[in-house]
Amino acid sequence: MKLYFHLAWDGIRKNRRLYVPYLLTGVGAATLFYILLALANGPAAQMNGGDSLSLILRLGSFVLAIFSALLLFYTNSFLIRRRNREFALYNVLGMGKGNIARILVWETLLSAGIALLGGLTLGAALSKLAELALTHLMGGEISYSYPLSGQGALLTALFFAAIYVLILLVNIVRIRAANPVQLLRAGSEGEREPRSKWILALLGAVCLAAGYLISLRTNVALYAIQNFFPAVILVIIGTYLTFIALSVVVLKALRKNRRYYYKTSHFATVSGLIYRMSRNAAGLASICILSTMVLVTVSTTVSLYKGVDAYAAVRWPQDMTLTLMTDTRTNTVPDVAPVLRVVDDAMTRSGLTQSNVHGYRTVRFSAQRSGDALDLTSEQLTGSSADEYAVMVLDTEGYADLTGEQVTLAPGEALAWTDGAAFGDTLTLGGDTLRLRQLDSFSLVSGSSIMGLHTLYLVMPDLDSVLELRAQQNAYTNEHGGTRSMLNYTYQFDLSGTDDEQLDALHALLSDPELESAAEAANVNYTTDMRADGYPTLRSTYGGFLFLGFFLGFVFLFATVLIIYYKQVSEGYDDRGRFRIMQQVGMTPKEVKATIRTQVLLMFFLPLVTAAIHIAFAFPLIKQIVFAFGLQNVHLFLLCTLGTFGVFALLYTFVYLLTARTYYRIVRMTD
Repeated sequence: MKLYFHLAWDGIRKNRRLYVPYLLTGVGAATLFYILLALANGPAAQMNGGDSLSLILRLGSFVLAIFSALLLFYTNSFLIRRRNREFALYNVLGMGKGNIARILVWETLLSAGIALLGGLTLGAALSKLAELALTHLMGGEISYSYPLSGQGALLTALFFAAIYVLILLVNIVRIRAANPVQLLRAGSEGEREPRSKWILALLGAVCLAAGYLISLRTNVALYAIQNFFPAVILVIIGTYLTFIALSVVVLKALRKNRRYYYKTSHFATVSGLIYRMSRNAAGLASICILSTMVLVTVSTTVSLYKGVDAYAAVRWPQDMTLTLMTDTRTNTVPDVAPVLRVVDDAMTRSGLTQSNVHGYRTVRFSAQRSGDALDLTSEQLTGSSADEYAVMVLDTEGYADLTGEQVTLAPGEALAWTDGAAFGDTLTLGGDTLRLRQLDSFSLVSGSSIMGLHTLYLVMPDLDSVLELRAQQNAYTNEHGGTRSMLNYTYQFDLSGTDDEQLDALHALLSDPELESAAEAANVNYTTDMRADGYPTLRSTYGGFLFLGFFLGFVFLFATVLIIYYKQVSEGYDDRGRFRIMQQVGMTPKEVKATIRTQVLLMFFLPLVTAAIHIAFAFPLIKQIVFAFGLQNVHLFLLCTLGTFGVFALLYTFVYLLTARTYYRIVRMTD
C-alpha cells in the first residue's frame, strides 16, 4: 500500500507543472461553490430582496457546479494524455493494470483531499469577505457574526467527492482499454495532415450567420429574451465548427496561393498553423466562448447596477404613487376626491408633509402600428413585435398638472411623443385621423416602456375626447374579444421624512378601513407604489446580479487562463522536436524564433478577436435584454461593454506573457 502511495505522490511531484494547475482548479472550484452556498443561506439573504438574492445565488451555484465538473474533467483528461508513456513504462516493467489502477486511486484521493481541505478552508476564510462585498452592493447593513455553513460544507464535500469518483472511474476505464504499445506511442505518432472538411466549414459559417442575424433582427426587449438562447447555441456550434473546419480550409487556401505561401516566413507559419489548428481547434473555440461569456456576464451586470438609479427615477418619479382603476365595463368618471382625502389624512396623521402633488387621468390600451396608423388590438402586449405599442392617453388638464404648461388643442388635434420611430403630421387611430403636434420630451413614463416596449403618449383636447377614444377601443374588444381598457386616476406626490417613516405611513394607510370603504363607494380598485418600499429590493436584486456576474466572470476567466496554460504546455512539448528539425533543415535560429512568435501570437489572440466579433454582433440582442430589465441608457451599456473588453484584453495579454514564458522554456530555443 505504501508503494502505491509513494508512486502516486512521486507522480504528482515530478509532474507538478501539470498537477499544480489541476489541484488549484479543484481548490478554487470547491472554494467558490462553498461561498455561494453559504451566501444563499447567510445573513445577506435576510435583507430586502433576500428571496430573489437567494434564488440568484442558487442559480449561480448550479451553473458553477456544471462548469466545475466540466473543467475538472478537461484538466484530468489533459493530465492522463501527458502521462500515457509513464503508465506504459509501469506496464512494461511488470505492473499489471490493476496495480496502475491502485496508483490512480491514491492520486485521486490525494487530489480530492487537497481540493476539499483547501477549498473548504479557503471558503470558510473568504465567505465573510464575500458577504461584506455583497452587502455593500445591496446597500444592506453589515452583520458582525461569522457563521459557518454546515449545509454548504456538506453539499460541497458530497458534490466534489462524486466528481472525483467519476474522474477515477473514467481514468481506470481508459487505462484498461489501452495496451502498452498504444500508450508508448501516444504523443509520438506522426500527424497526418488534416483534411478540408467543407461541409462542416459551411455549416459553421451558416450557424454563425444565423446567430448573428437573430441578434441583429431582434428589436423588442421581451422578444430578445426568447431569442437569446437559440442565438447562443447557434454561435457556440458555429464557433467550434469555424475553428475545427473553416480555419483549416482558409489556411489551405493560403497555401495554394503561391505568391503568398512561398516566402520563408509565410511558408513555415502557414504549414505549422494547419497542424496547430487541427490539434488545438476545440481548445481555441473553448477559449473564445469563455472569453465571450466573461465579457457578456460582466458588462451586462455592471450596466444594470450602474443604471439602477436611472431606472428607479423612471420607475418611481415621485415618492408615492396611488393608482385608482375604474371598472372596465363602465365609461363613467368616478368621483375620487373622497379616496384622495383619506390618503392625505393618513399622511398628515403620520407627521409627513406632501409636496409636488400631481393628479391626472389616463386611458391605456394596446395597438398595432402600420406607418402613421394604429390599429386597435384585442390582445394584450406580448413584446413579440416591434410594431406593437402601448398607447397612453390623457387630457390637457392632466398634461398641465404634470408639466405646468397650459395648452389649447382644437378638436381632432393631439400632442404626441413616442419612444419609437416618430409619427408624421397625422395619426389614424380608431377610424379617426388626428393632427399631431410633436413633443420634444414627456415627463410621464408608463410601465410598458420600462419593459422595453414602445409607448405612444397622446394628449387630447379634453376628457370627453379621451373617453370617446376609450369607448372605441372597448367596442372593438367587445366585438373581437380581448382585454378592455381602464380609465385610471394617478395620484403622485413626494413625502418628507425618512424611508422608514414613509413605510410606516404607507402601512398605516393600507390598514385604514376608510380607504377600502371610500374606494368601494367610488367603485374603483387601487394599487400603491412607494419608492422607499421598492427601491431597496431593486438595488439588492441588481447588486446580487452584479456580485454573481463578477463571481461567474472570475470563474470563466480562471477557466480561460487554465485552458490557455495547458494549451501552451502541450504545444511546448509537441513543438520542442519540431523546431529543432526546422533548424536542422537550414532555418536560422532567428527565423525559427520569428516563426514561433508569429504562430503563438496568431493562435493566442485569434480567440480574443473572435470574441470581440461575437460581442459586436450580440450587442443589439443584449441591449434589448437589459432594456427588459429597465436599463434604457444605451450609451451607458456601450461604455460598460467597451470598458469590460478593454480590461479583459489587458488581462488576456498579461496571461499571454506569462504562459509564453512557460512555452519557450519547454521548447528551449537557442540562438
